[in-house]
Amino acid sequence: MKTEKTDLYSYFGVERPKGANGYINSYIHSFSVYYPTRVRPAIIVIAGGGYSGICEREGEPVALAYFAKGFNVFTLEYSVAPVTYPAQLIEGCMAVAYVKDNAESLGIDKNHVAVAGFSAGGHLAAMTATLFAEKEVIGALKNKSDLARPDAVILGYPVITSGLHSHSESIANLTGGNKSLFEKVSLEKQVSKNSSPAFIWGTADDGLVPGENAMLYASACKDKGVFFEFHMFSSGPHGLGLCNKETATPNGRVADSAVQDYIRPDIEIWFDMSLDFLNSLGFCVFD
Repeated sequence: MKTEKTDLYSYFGVERPKGANGYINSYIHSFSVYYPTRVRPAIIVIAGGGYSGICEREGEPVALAYFAKGFNVFTLEYSVAPVTYPAQLIEGCMAVAYVKDNAESLGIDKNHVAVAGFSAGGHLAAMTATLFAEKEVIGALKNKSDLARPDAVILGYPVITSGLHSHSESIANLTGGNKSLFEKVSLEKQVSKNSSPAFIWGTADDGLVPGENAMLYASACKDKGVFFEFHMFSSGPHGLGLCNKETATPNGRVADSAVQDYIRPDIEIWFDMSLDFLNSLGFCVFD
């Protein structure tokens, strides 16, 4: 496996906002002498954190789970408060464009690059799926802006709306409290027929980001004719990640009963379901 960290602002020649992140970490399968022409689909994983930090257990562990299934994978270190929109959108789109721009050297099928995000990271993933043609993205990526659209998104218990069922902290951190941006970042209102196909999942009694967020995005996809799959599990806490010991806590220990709530074999199936969804879109590892 080859690993590398790349500064997206430097790569695209974009001025970095003060305090911004904007780095992509690569985990690339070694090229095989037996299959020298093999190319793999790719997934960029975006962890949550309310746009105030980055929850690492939703990043690398998830990326490596997809890696184990044959994908070349990436994690995005994106900007959080006090850095505000559109920096996060630009960084998400730079990540997609970077992977597609380097597809040949990385052994990647440039037409099968997905973004998987969780919670506020799900919001950023959904922004890449809907707002990839915004003027700020085109201004940053210039002649490479046509590479910014992901070919699919995986949205786990995502923040979506700035409306009635909003996770207000995430929206406030992303916008800096600028209410003129609230409609723009209410992504159920931004879905169009050109939005990326979406696999969406959540839990009905999520106590932090209401399950209505996922429902609103699924409904918008249906209304606009976007290919999607939606799963609402009946019960489970926010931040489930892979629903196993690896993502139950940062260090993997499962000593107390509260942590046990995050080990959910009944919901862990979302991961295999997402693989089936991606496969239906042509994300095939061993063709």
